[in-house]
Amino acid sequence: MKLARFREDLLIYGTDLRAWPEDERQEGEALLRGSTEAARVYDEEVGFESMLSQRRCVLPADDLAGRIIAAIDVPCSSDNGGLFRELLVYLGFSRVSFGVVAAAAVIIMLAGVIVGYTDPLNGQSTDVANLLLDYTGEIL
Repeated sequence: MKLARFREDLLIYGTDLRAWPEDERQEGEALLRGSTEAARVYDEEVGFESMLSQRRCVLPADDLAGRIIAAIDVPCSSDNGGLFRELLVYLGFSRVSFGVVAAAAVIIMLAGVIVGYTDPLNGQSTDVANLLLDYTGEIL
């Protein structure tokens, strides 16, 4: 048995070699007798299992989930503004100033739509490729 396999068996079967399958146990015991490195690995694993067995497990209180939910439960505002009103407060806008900004945004969008539907070139192509194809002057 190689040391890597011995480490793997220690993780799978534990440090009690009597619990190992017979063929694995015989090979593991032979490796332990002949290798100081295997003995060191075995001693480390025994110490680790000992520490784990001495550690006390503390179960959470029965009402822990309820206390967590109660701690994060935020009452909803009864204001009809809801999220919109909270956004205004967060951004520092009053209702009047937000109304002015909203009206300006609507006017700008309408202007964009109007400009988008007008044809300032009277049907001429604005595509660069078409402009180059239509070029009739000297070749540069």
